Amino acid sequence: MKRLVLVGTDHEDRKGSKRLEDTLSTIKPDILSVECSLETLKLSKNNETEIINLISKMKVRGVSKNYIAFFEKLLKGNLGCFEYDTTKAYAERKKIPFYLSDDPNMAQSTRNTIFQKLKNTLNTIPSGREIPIPSEEELSKEEDLSYGTAQAMLKGEIPQEYVDKLLETRRGILIGQRDAYMEQRIREIFSQSQPDSTLIHIGGYSHLLNDPKAETLYARLIDLHPERYLIYT
Repeated sequence: MKRLVLVGTDHEDRKGSKRLEDTLSTIKPDILSVECSLETLKLSKNNETEIINLISKMKVRGVSKNYIAFFEKLLKGNLGCFEYDTTKAYAERKKIPFYLSDDPNMAQSTRNTIFQKLKNTLNTIPSGREIPIPSEEELSKEEDLSYGTAQAMLKGEIPQEYVDKLLETRRGILIGQRDAYMEQRIREIFSQSQPDSTLIHIGGYSHLLNDPKAETLYARLIDLHPERYLIYT
């Protein structure tokens, strides 16, 4: 019997690569799909320039050197695509099919949204004084809390009203058209797969949420009875 598994990630997870590798090794997929496109990969080559611009603006505002160094390190980690890198490496090692399943036409607008959020965050950082830097332990706890909340939403332990409010903040650029594109790609891949195969699609966990408006990827694929997991356990 065919098996469709949707695996959710936090794109900013600093331990995401290892967590995803462990998840893939546990489920042992026959086919892999990832929330990414060639256009996204092309645009990511400009990340270094964008980071330099953001850092320059922080210096002009007089943000402390210790926080600038911390913010730069965090940016370089967050803007990488561990899902693509890890999934591609696993597929090549196991010699299994690997597909990019995100909408290339939405790559630029998605990227713009992400960088605008970063710029908004930058404007809230105090200037002219030293800022306490979170420890590795504190950052790890924050990541774990994010996954814990996501897991509770997947299990229905958090009221749907809260989930709906979260989705409303992401509809349009992040949720909606991209999910429709991914749905078509996954249905096509799944329909052509062998009867006893397991297809895993990896993407941001918000696409895995239940949605009364049926705009998330999970809601669109509900008839295929997809299983849902997070890379954090």
